[in-house]
Amino acid sequence: MQNDMVSYPAVLTPLENDHFLISFPDIPGAFATAPCLSDAFSLAVDTLGSALLDRPNLPLPSDPPKNQFGPDGSLTILISVDLTHVA
Repeated sequence: MQNDMVSYPAVLTPLENDHFLISFPDIPGAFATAPCLSDAFSLAVDTLGSALLDRPNLPLPSDPPKNQFGPDGSLTILISVDLTHVA
């Protein structure tokens, strides 16, 4: 069984009403919103997998920043997904 695990930094930015914007700086157009922080983590995995599924050439992931917390309250985390299990 082949394992195509990839990892990219994701930025979780707080919005109004405890919602979060999920974005991937290395993947234009890969973003979503989540109703809470706990949902943001699983939605980030789904969003990354969907964004990369049909790309013939994957963009190179950037290094995560040394400081995970942005001045706007955002949090940068590394999200990993196995592309062999994305449908």
